[in-house]
Amino acid sequence: MRAASQPIRKGDVLFYLADEDAGNWVKTKTAHVGLAARDHPGRDISSMQVLVYHMTLTQVERDYWKCRDAGSCCYINLFGSCEDLGGPRRSKIIDTAAKTHNSKPSIIKDNLSRYYFGNPSRKTHPLYDRAEGMYAFTCATFVHDCYKEAKKPLINFANIEFISDEERRKFEAMLTRHIGPGHVQQTPFKRLNPSYLAHAFRLARYPLNLADWSGYRDHGFFVPLPIVSDEPPA
Repeated sequence: MRAASQPIRKGDVLFYLADEDAGNWVKTKTAHVGLAARDHPGRDISSMQVLVYHMTLTQVERDYWKCRDAGSCCYINLFGSCEDLGGPRRSKIIDTAAKTHNSKPSIIKDNLSRYYFGNPSRKTHPLYDRAEGMYAFTCATFVHDCYKEAKKPLINFANIEFISDEERRKFEAMLTRHIGPGHVQQTPFKRLNPSYLAHAFRLARYPLNLADWSGYRDHGFFVPLPIVSDEPPA
């Protein structure tokens, strides 16, 4: 896990975890993650814009994120980089992200959203099971899927805890307000929390496999920034 002032490489995972308020970092309500679309080597990027692929509440977008004075865009608070991730795998990660970004849905619908809080898919969406050019991701499952396609899974997905009914109902209410009903899976599913990805990079363990994930959910662990400790959360 690195501070955002260090060089960023194509395929690195960028974390938006906190906003700046009067010189202090304040934890965001929800964490957000994306993928660096290209290299930003050998310089202080604290004032630069970084091109990022990320899953929004509607679709995979390609936007610029900043490390300072972010304004309306996302901050890059920290980023994760696998030291043993070679160029071909980094290219595969971003090729997968770009292919997803460029996919065009076969249906036309106002306020169409391919966001899905449930089991991820890069080919279908439960609300539009007959449509082509669909996918079903959160920001975290999108990032993990791109890494998995490059044969570098970051998390042992099979070992993640199932989401609680209380947490599922909370996200269902929030997502219904923003993008309409039907974007939360009603049957049990395993939630890939963005902070799990951050801890995988912090510990340099891929895929991260834990006996108990409960102490690793809160992205507030990484605020104030940066966190460089190798100790597990309390």
